[in-house]
Amino acid sequence: MKLYSRAGTLYLTYYHGFDRIRKSTGLPDTKENRKFIENKVIPELLFELKCGQKEEKVIPRFDHYADIYLSEQQNRLKAHTFSKYSRILKNEIIPFFGGQQIDLIKTTNVRVWVNKQLEKVVPKTVAEKLTILRSIFRYAFEDEIINRNPVDAIRLPARSKPDIEPFTVEEVTLMLNESEDWYRNYLAVAFYTGMRIGEILALKWSDLDMNKRKIHVRRSISQGDETTPKTLGSVRQIPIFDTLWTYLQDQYRYTGLSGGYLFVSKATGSAFNDATSLRDARWIPMLKRLGIPYRQQKNTRHTFAVQMLNSGTMKITDISRLMGHTSTQMLLTRYAKFIKSEEIKIEEKFDLFGLKTGTNEKKVVGKALKIG
Repeated sequence: MKLYSRAGTLYLTYYHGFDRIRKSTGLPDTKENRKFIENKVIPELLFELKCGQKEEKVIPRFDHYADIYLSEQQNRLKAHTFSKYSRILKNEIIPFFGGQQIDLIKTTNVRVWVNKQLEKVVPKTVAEKLTILRSIFRYAFEDEIINRNPVDAIRLPARSKPDIEPFTVEEVTLMLNESEDWYRNYLAVAFYTGMRIGEILALKWSDLDMNKRKIHVRRSISQGDETTPKTLGSVRQIPIFDTLWTYLQDQYRYTGLSGGYLFVSKATGSAFNDATSLRDARWIPMLKRLGIPYRQQKNTRHTFAVQMLNSGTMKITDISRLMGHTSTQMLLTRYAKFIKSEEIKIEEKFDLFGLKTGTNEKKVVGKALKIG
C-alpha cells in the first residue's frame, strides 16, 4: 500500500485481488495528515482487506478531475490563458458534466455537448474547449478509472480559415491622413511593421534603437497581462522605415518623455489592457467615419505582409522573420493568392535541350527565358 500526493491531495494505491485501487483520502498533503493516514487509516484498511471485507471502489466525479486539471495548469499556463480556460470550464463545461460519475460519461454525452456548442460558436472555438475536456478525462484514464478517453472519438466539422482582407493603399492613406494625434501614430506602427496588436500595445521606448533604427519585439499584452510573445520566433527585430520614423518622432511628443509605453490610455495613464478596448474606442468609429468596410484590427498585419511580398524588396524568408514566423510556410499558405504573378514570356525558338529539331547539331542557349 502506497501513499502519494497529486495536486495537493493525498491518495492511496494498492491491490485488492487482481484489481489495482487508487483512492483519494480527501485530505490535503500535510505532515499531520500523512501521519494520520499512516498510523490510522492504512492499518484499518489493511485489517478490513485481511478480514475479507470487499473494498468498495469509489468512482470520482467529473468535478474532482476538473479541480486537478486547474491545479496543475495554474503554474504551467500564462495568466491570461489560465483565466480564459477557467472561465470556459466554469461556464461551459462544468454546468453540463459536473456532478456526474466520470466513468459514466461516454462519447455520446460528449457529442451532445459538442453539438450544443456548435450552435453558438465556430468549430475552432469548440476545438479549444475540447482540449480542456480531453485533458480532464486523461487524468481519469491515467488513474485507470476509465478505459478510454471519450473525447478521442469526437470529430469536428472542417473549419474554413477566415478570409484575409488586406486594406488597399488608398484605404491606408485615408486612415493615416484622417486620424488624429497618437492614434494616427499607432496606425502607422501597425501598417509599417506588421506587428501583432498585443505586441504594439506592449511596446516601450526602450525597445526602440534610434541609432540603428530597429524595433525590438520582446513582449505582448493580452487581457491586461504582459507576457512573452506568441512564439519563439516572435522575439525579433523590425527595421524602422523612413516613413514610420516621422510618425515615431511625432509620438515622442505624447509619451516619449515618460520613457514608458509608446501608447497609453488617457483614462488610466498606463498601457491598454487589450485590443478590445482599442477596437471599441477608436477602430470601429474610425472605419465608420471614413466609410471603410469593417475588417478586424489584425488586418493591418495582413496588409503589411501583402505589401511587402508584392514590393519585391525583400526575400520571403526575411519577410517571415519580420512577421515573427519560424518558417515561410505560414506566409506562403496564407498570402499566396495576393502575390502578383508576372507574365512569363518565352521565345518560340527556345530549345530546352540545346538541339535543333531533326538534327544532332548542338545549340548554345542564351538568356532566352524572360520573366517580366
